Amino acid sequence: MKVKELIRVLKTYDTEEQIAVAWFCKEDTEGWYDNPPTEEQWNLAVENFEGNSYDRFSDDVANHLENIMEETNEQLWYDGNDYS
Repeated sequence: MKVKELIRVLKTYDTEEQIAVAWFCKEDTEGWYDNPPTEEQWNLAVENFEGNSYDRFSDDVANHLENIMEETNEQLWYDGNDYS
C-alpha cells in the first residue's frame, strides 16, 4: 500500500477515535536478515500481502483483546443472561 492510500483511508476516521495500526516499510525489515530484501523482493511481498485476507491479523487482535479483557475481569459478549 502506498502511504497516500493509507492517509486517504485514515482521513475517513474521527481524529479522536483510537485504532490499532501496524505497518512496515522496507527499511524496518532490513535488520531481520543477513542479506536484506531487494526493492523488487519487497515490492512483491507488499503485493502478496495486499492480496491476502486480514483474518490472521484480526485473529491476533481478537486474541490480544480477549486476554486483556480476561485480565481486567471484563466479560466478552456478555448479554446479561445467566446460562449456568
